[in-house]
Amino acid sequence: MFEAIEIYSIGDGLFVHRVLTGLAMLHESGSIAGMAMIGMMLGIFVAVIKGVMTAGAAVDFKYPMIAFCLYSVLFGVTVPVIVIDKVTAPGQTELQVRAPIDHVPIGAAFAGYLISGVGVKITDLMEDAMSVPGSARVTQGGWGRTLETLAAAREIGAGKFMGSDGFPEFRDSNLRYISDCIISGMQLDPTQAQRMQADPDPWKGIEYPSKFLTTETRLNADGSARSTPETIPCSDAMGRLQAAADATLPKSFGEYIDARYGGANGISAMEDALSSIGVSAAGRAQDYIAASMQAALLSEAVLKGPMTASQNSATILIQQASEQRRTQWAAEETMLKRVLQPTIGFFEAMLYAVVPFAVFAIGLGPFGLNLAMKYMILALWVQLFMPILAVVNLFQLPAM
Repeated sequence: MFEAIEIYSIGDGLFVHRVLTGLAMLHESGSIAGMAMIGMMLGIFVAVIKGVMTAGAAVDFKYPMIAFCLYSVLFGVTVPVIVIDKVTAPGQTELQVRAPIDHVPIGAAFAGYLISGVGVKITDLMEDAMSVPGSARVTQGGWGRTLETLAAAREIGAGKFMGSDGFPEFRDSNLRYISDCIISGMQLDPTQAQRMQADPDPWKGIEYPSKFLTTETRLNADGSARSTPETIPCSDAMGRLQAAADATLPKSFGEYIDARYGGANGISAMEDALSSIGVSAAGRAQDYIAASMQAALLSEAVLKGPMTASQNSATILIQQASEQRRTQWAAEETMLKRVLQPTIGFFEAMLYAVVPFAVFAIGLGPFGLNLAMKYMILALWVQLFMPILAVVNLFQLPAM
């Protein structure tokens, strides 16, 4: 009794498991043996025809004999097979092991074991070499993860995730502060925009301590949410916003990241993303989240601020173009991720799905043997997907 042979899947492990199950059923039913017999009979028939046409000078039965020997060795014995998903979901490291499959031809099982093992080893080496410290591995859902995590900070500011425990009140108060204080302050003091962009502290950068301008807030002095709005001077609003940010922003961002990746810590995920692009993330993750949120709120607030009709029209056009570009990029990346994994799984499973036809082709002589060798190139090509993605993932990090 042979031990189970492990086959790693970098595409769709469930699909590969089902194809191997079907292959085992075909082998046990005698269908593969029947196709091999037909192929060898055709090979013998071709050899006889050649011998007749050449008056016996070109009678060559070695290829049917080679086909018979290959079939006996590669398909005369069956082994149990276990399919292991090499690519895990984002935030997970434990590999998923599928149920064992009995009666898989040893030729198909050994080819899958050898090629997938080499592919997995190359993938691991490329991920180790073509990565930066802190970045998620491609085989652990890391493809595009850095971009998604950095974009998530802006998305919660854009209102795509409202969170809980006072975050809606915090976001609404922050938006009103920017609209009532910052936009108005930029009209009165043109240097306010330059100071806002130059200050590394996202809260000091947007602070406009005016006692004459007022804003409506839904926060208490300690940053907790209040049931009714209160109108206060802009100079008093910043303290409430900072207190509310410390209490609600990390938790709400963590909930958003957890909803995407499952079990991922929001601040840790942001620190890893910043480290991936070469930014010192020590203590800066929350500042980046706050700054990204402020940028999203500022884009929304300028549409409500005290601007002229021409300024308002220009801002709307720029904002719409920016959002369309961002949506297009996000959609293209999402579509690639959705299509790529099933595509890999399809071609990966084809290695085992065409085994009956490969058995038939072997018996046809030199043409069939060459065709069977070309069919093995398919498996090698599929195994190159993940190493190449590791290089592409490395490219997008400094490119940002």
